[in-house]
Amino acid sequence: RLRTVIATMHPQIEEKWGWSRPLYAVGGKYVCHIVANKSDVNLGFKQGAHLDDPKGLLVGTGANMRHVKIRTTDELDLGYLQQLLTQATALARGVG
Repeated sequence: RLRTVIATMHPQIEEKWGWSRPLYAVGGKYVCHIVANKSDVNLGFKQGAHLDDPKGLLVGTGANMRHVKIRTTDELDLGYLQQLLTQATALARGVG
């Protein structure tokens, strides 16, 4: 379902596959990825540490990478994910 959400919200983002997971890029620049785990799905952002995240959903300790853990479809805050994807796309394009 998350793949459909990304394709619908941001049709300019291209889906590719690598490391057995969907990877998303715009203009050839990596934006985010999806990882399916046993108890959750992570939507990871390459430049997640640089995104405005007032809800504090992004987790991780790396210099750049952050992810949102989604355990149920009820946790899919589509409006908020849209905001994060818009920011991540702008960063990948070098805008903002």
